[in-house]
Formats: sequence, C-alpha cells, structure tokens
Amino acid sequence: MSNYWPFAFSISLLVHASLFWTDARLLLSNKLPQEEEKVKEVEVALEDKEMTAKRKEIREEWGKSVVGEHFSPPPYIDNVVKKLIEKNKKLAFDKPPLIEKNVKEINIIDQRQDENIKRNPSYGNYYNGIRGRLQKIGKRYYNLREQGEINLNIVVLRDGNLKSVDSYGNNQTLKDLALQIVKESAPFHPFPDTLQYPSIEFNICIEFKNN
Repeated sequence: MSNYWPFAFSISLLVHASLFWTDARLLLSNKLPQEEEKVKEVEVALEDKEMTAKRKEIREEWGKSVVGEHFSPPPYIDNVVKKLIEKNKKLAFDKPPLIEKNVKEINIIDQRQDENIKRNPSYGNYYNGIRGRLQKIGKRYYNLREQGEINLNIVVLRDGNLKSVDSYGNNQTLKDLALQIVKESAPFHPFPDTLQYPSIEFNICIEFKNN
C-alpha cells in the first residue's frame, strides 16, 4: 500500500495543478475585456484631448476671437474682402460719364383745312395715312443738328400723285429737307370712292426736334 502512495500523490498534484490552471485562465479571460475597454476609454480620451488642442491651435492661428456669439473672420478672408471693396471703389470712380444719345424727333402738326372736306369721314383716314407716311420718311432723312418748324402746303391729285408742294420757314436747310421728305413720300394712295374730289389741299407743319 505504501508503494502506491507516491503515485497517488503525484496524480493528486497533477489534478490540482490542472484545476488551478483552468481557474486562472477563466479569471484572465474575464479580466481581458474589462482591460480592453479601459484601454479604449484611455485612447478616446487622448484623441479628444488631441482634437481639442488642434482646435485651439487652429483658432489661435486664424485669430478667431469670441465675443458673445460673433466670430472675427480668418485673416486671409478678411484680406480678400478688403481687396474686393477697394477694387469696387476704384471701379466706381473710374466709370466714364454716360454719353447722352442724340435723339431726333419729327412731329406732323395739323393746320387749317377745308371745313367741308373735314366733315367727310373718309378724309380723316386718308389724312392720317399721308401724315404717317411723311413721319416715316422724315425720320429716315432727318440727320441734321438744326431744329425748327416748317409749314407746308401740299396738293395731292385724285390718283395719289403729288400736284404741288410749297414750304414756308426761316431755315433754308430745313425747308429743303421738308420738300425732299414730301417728294420722297409721294405718290400717295388714290382717293377712296367716298372722296369725290379732283384734288385735296393739305396744310401741315413739320416740327424737327433733337436734344
């Protein structure tokens, strides 16, 4: 019996050692996740600290100063804004003055007419046609600096051809221009059937204006 005692002791020692090793591994396996979590917390804290330091460094570099809720812009943006403002001011002063356009105008003013003819409804339409024609041709030819009024006596035949035209005024240049306008405007439309006259005399005034 005494011969088995060392053998039994050895086996018991091995069993206890195995149990102890198993418990130690279990204990270590339970502690590892906790240690890993602590390590992660420390790493996160360090990262937050580094980010805070970087933010502070950037803010100091840009020269941001906190006053209530207002922040001053970064230096380079402030410089760009100042340059743009100076450029706009320079452009505003460098703008050339507006050149006033020379506007020319021709007005046809009605003068005394035969009252008997004016009572005919067709006369108004025919007269407006002649007036519009003179104004259209007049704007095409009026390119002078002179201005003033020229009175005209125009006689139109029944077929629309020009019988005669006389001009009255103090400016000979404008008188010649008025005669040219009338001659270039003829012939006019023939009289309608409701105007049974061999000819009609029109007394009008051409007003030449420019600025």
